Amino acid sequence: MESKKISVKTLENRLARARSYATQIRYVKLLAQETRFSDPARSNQLIRNGLEMAKVNQDKTSEMEFLNSLAINHSITGNDSEALSIFFDCLNYWKRRKNELKIAGTYNNVGIILKRTGKYEEALKYISRSHRLKVKLRMKKEALNNLQDIGVTLSFMGRIKEAKKIYKRVLQQATKSGWFLARSNALNDLGDLAFRDQDYALALDYFVQSYSALNSSEFSHQYMRSMHNAGVCYFKLNNFVNARACLYEALKLCRDKGFTIDESNTMSELCKVEAGAGNWKEACLLFLQHREVRHQMVNIQSQQKMSNVQLKLRSTRIQQELEIEGLKTRELQNAREKLLHSQQELLTHLRSADVGDLTARIAEKIEVPLETMRLNLAGAKLPDHPDELRTHLQTNMRINDNGITVNNMVKQLLKTTSSTFAPQKAKTDKSEIETLVNHWFQKKTSH
Repeated sequence: MESKKISVKTLENRLARARSYATQIRYVKLLAQETRFSDPARSNQLIRNGLEMAKVNQDKTSEMEFLNSLAINHSITGNDSEALSIFFDCLNYWKRRKNELKIAGTYNNVGIILKRTGKYEEALKYISRSHRLKVKLRMKKEALNNLQDIGVTLSFMGRIKEAKKIYKRVLQQATKSGWFLARSNALNDLGDLAFRDQDYALALDYFVQSYSALNSSEFSHQYMRSMHNAGVCYFKLNNFVNARACLYEALKLCRDKGFTIDESNTMSELCKVEAGAGNWKEACLLFLQHREVRHQMVNIQSQQKMSNVQLKLRSTRIQQELEIEGLKTRELQNAREKLLHSQQELLTHLRSADVGDLTARIAEKIEVPLETMRLNLAGAKLPDHPDELRTHLQTNMRINDNGITVNNMVKQLLKTTSSTFAPQKAKTDKSEIETLVNHWFQKKTSH
């Protein structure tokens, strides 16, 4: 994958130069994955930024991928309950989309957490589902990894013979296919079974083969794990020199790569080695460092829980804002449709309306003979013939925020009546005439 080949610095530079949303979201995903172990806080922040970008751009697929990354981060730091909750949300989404590849991956993630929390029956169910889907999709390498996880789960359930049989099957297939990581994992798991049986010499042989098959820079976590286990076996065999060498190398990798939980466990084993060798001062120093790392882990988990609460609040706020904006848009659209509908209705009624009747009623209202009213309308350059007046009325009709009006015609009409018939102004004001005009239109359109 590209995230393994490109450094964090290069990814940062590419993200800074990215202009399109697709390119930006791609490099945010890669950066979040690459900083998962080395800088968990930054990885979570990148995921939060990516979630907001995905929601703004209505990119549901990327949103679920970021949530999946967040769940993996929670799982790494031991926040299993929150990780499971997110994984199940993702699983429901991928099932609705019928994305079998994503479903298979999420089944596996759920199974691993259930296994770690001691729910082995449920874990076996989910990991087996993942394995069947990957076989169906012809994902041979990934299916082999699932098979190994099935073996681990069976070993935790006490079904050692079945687990050992699966490990040897994985080892044989991985060796034949040249899959070094799968081969190393199988050797490490066989070493765990031998260690459980207190056959420390056989376990040590498996662990040494496991880390010898790997490049420490490319598969740093698996290499560190096998080196750590080899150191513990040397300690059980009272070989303090080799035990110290293996564990200190594992500790260096933990610190370089940010494997905080493994760092704490390795320091705990080193305390035992130094104490067993009689180096009490070094043992005390390692114990104090071990305790400090534990405190840091608690702080990190607390910060992540707080960040997750903030993320949920922010997500809820964004969703509410989008819903409100959608309601406003729909209301405006409905209002415009109503106005346009009213306009069409009004135009339809105007084609058959008696405009002469309106002129007569206005003349009656201001106590002016109809003929004089028409003469003054003509003086104001308004059409006298009813058909022409109707056409003029339609031409001057406008729609504004308050509804349908005939402002131009009314203004000219009021201007004419107020200047020519000043004595009657006290009896009838302009707003009353305008009300009469609008009332006439409403009456006509209501039929």
